[in-house]
Amino acid sequence: MNVHVLSNPNRATSPIYDDFDPFAVIVHKYIENLKHKYNFIHYGLEGSQVDCDRYNLSPKLEDFNKEASYLIGKRKQPGDIILCFYGLSNKPVADDHNDLFVIEPVIGYNPTGAFAPYKVFKSYAMMNYYYGFNNRIDSPSWFDDVIPYGEDPNNFDFKTEKEDYVLMFGRIVKSKGLDIAIQTTGQAGVKLVIAGLGHPMLHGYQELPPHVEFIGFCNKDERRKVMSNAKALIAPTYYMEPFGNMIIESYLSGTPVITTDWGAFPETVVQGVTGFRCREYREFVKAIEKIEELDPNDCYQYAMKNYTHEVVYKKHDEYLQKISTMNFYRQ
Repeated sequence: MNVHVLSNPNRATSPIYDDFDPFAVIVHKYIENLKHKYNFIHYGLEGSQVDCDRYNLSPKLEDFNKEASYLIGKRKQPGDIILCFYGLSNKPVADDHNDLFVIEPVIGYNPTGAFAPYKVFKSYAMMNYYYGFNNRIDSPSWFDDVIPYGEDPNNFDFKTEKEDYVLMFGRIVKSKGLDIAIQTTGQAGVKLVIAGLGHPMLHGYQELPPHVEFIGFCNKDERRKVMSNAKALIAPTYYMEPFGNMIIESYLSGTPVITTDWGAFPETVVQGVTGFRCREYREFVKAIEKIEELDPNDCYQYAMKNYTHEVVYKKHDEYLQKISTMNFYRQ
């Protein structure tokens, strides 16, 4: 059985992008963690770093799909699997080879256009959003699954001794809760460190309040340091967060989190144990004031139990096995 991997046509598959583009890294992680089990064939851009057979395709999406479809046609065998990591944009290839098992393996984007017969969502929030939007509340699929984001604990430093600041980490945009993070830490009298791509000045801040420090983009080593030293990570995202990778990264650093109470956060944040989920301004302020009551060890152990590569890719393996044997509804 071959597993044909349709990668991101906008960027090569490589771990070097882990600092700022998880969508370019997820394919590398998937292959690296399961290459001992499956015969992967990678279809992507020149410069991709994958330990399997690979083809270099055009970066133009239409040509990318045509070339991938032709090459899959030459290599495919009955029972092969196609992994559509680029979602709906890979549909033309899938349509050309609907005799194979077609999977969308990591749906963490807007799921309304998810098309594959076999879908893996990063959270139940995204799965339920898909069923609701597509009027499928009464007809869920046996073939869909939820498998969360996984991380390598070696990429982070676990620490119990913290410095006196709260961290906001990720894209610097209003919808990530920039204003809430700034205002509530100010109200609580705590320093806020903001790290990530973008800048608060692009969102109405001519100057930052005295308690706020903006440090910009962080590479892997800088991320290790700033996450492990923070006494909390704050993620007051306005929209329905599909998963929130930074939550798991924070846990592996021994750092509890403060989030909103929707999207995937109710699935990843254990209230009063690994963090606090909040629904109003006062709850955010109170959470900041109480965050040191939480045990960094609880955060770390929760991540180790649920979100390591070992745990997550075992689930992906089991899912692929169920599909290849069609063993979904048997005694």
